[in-house]
Amino acid sequence: MTGAEALQLMRYQLGDMQDAIFSPFDKLNAFNAANRYFRRLALEFKPSLLNYTETQNLAVGTAAYTLTHKPNRILEVRVAGKRINSIESTSIVDLTKTGTPTNYYMSAYDTVTFYPIPDAVLAFSVYMVEASTDITEASTLLWTADLVDLIVLYAVGMLKGSLDLQYIRQEVRKLLGKIEPSPVGVNSYWEITQKDSDY
Repeated sequence: MTGAEALQLMRYQLGDMQDAIFSPFDKLNAFNAANRYFRRLALEFKPSLLNYTETQNLAVGTAAYTLTHKPNRILEVRVAGKRINSIESTSIVDLTKTGTPTNYYMSAYDTVTFYPIPDAVLAFSVYMVEASTDITEASTLLWTADLVDLIVLYAVGMLKGSLDLQYIRQEVRKLLGKIEPSPVGVNSYWEITQKDSDY
């Protein structure tokens, strides 16, 4: 579903097909506020839905790399397939040291810096929870149609002043909880009696 299709759903629910009551800007603004709220709920209930992996190549002598997506949280960083650890830049004694990176630190909100400075061309991957971006009419939505219905309900309720956050939170939690089956644990025991132990 696209942002334009979601806005059309909002127009139907608002009874405002000609944008006479609420402007397209108002509708899109409300939809984006709803989308950000849903991303926070997904981060709480099913963060794996927001995971994004960015892969680039290290260049010899270059330590800092700007990511193409902004992270809300870095899950892990790997160089040549091996996980490396985060480090505080203030704990590094020699910032000119070169070699295969064993550590990284965030030197800006969307910039990862490797230590030591790479001395070979190697692939690196940053596994992250991606930050929210605003939806436009041309955007393809991340969510299923069922979740888009709830986002539209949130946005319409926001515009009309009738938003029921408790209901929306409850319904989103139900839908997100059904995406993957719950882990199955098997509890069992073997009761040994005197008769069993005789065999």
